[in-house]
Order: sequence, then C-alpha cells, then structure tokens
Amino acid sequence: MPDAGDVTPVGGTDPLRKVADAPIGVFAYVRRDGTPNAVPVTPFVVDGKVVVTSTLAYVAKAAAVRRDPHVALLAGGIQLATTASVAVDRTPRLVQHPHP
Repeated sequence: MPDAGDVTPVGGTDPLRKVADAPIGVFAYVRRDGTPNAVPVTPFVVDGKVVVTSTLAYVAKAAAVRRDPHVALLAGGIQLATTASVAVDRTPRLVQHPHP
C-alpha cells in the first residue's frame, strides 16, 4: 500500500493517522473475471505504510491482488487508490485459547 509520501495531509489532519485510528476499512480489488469486489478489513499503519491483513479465509483476495495490484481502501474517511503488493508471513505461532 502507499507510503507516507503518497498521501497528502488535507485540512491539517494527518490522513495516515485517520487510517490508523479507523477500526474498520473497506478494501476493494478486482476479481479474476474483472468484476470489482470489496471486503471489510482492519487497516494498520506500519513504518509509514498502510497495511491490511488477510487470513486463509481470504486467499482469493491475495491471489487477486497478485494478479492485478490496483486496489482501493476507504478507512477513517480517507480514500486511497493505489497499487498493492502481497507479502506472506510464514512464521508459526502458537495461539492458546482459554478452556471453558
């Protein structure tokens, strides 16, 4: 997603701060058949870059972005239209759930 240099503050409000503070965003991408699709995501800002995460439930979204990196994100009242890349974190993690 874009770095801080790609987003211009408007009206004195830092758009990256607004994206980071947004509890939910809408991520739009192009499906294999060329139709648009939008899904809810939780946006983050890491090192000046907007990041959205995906789980195995959304592997089609990652494949679509690899195929066509043109995406849009609406979060915190800020709309970003850019190109994106997909990164895979293969670090195993143990998640412990409390027993009932």
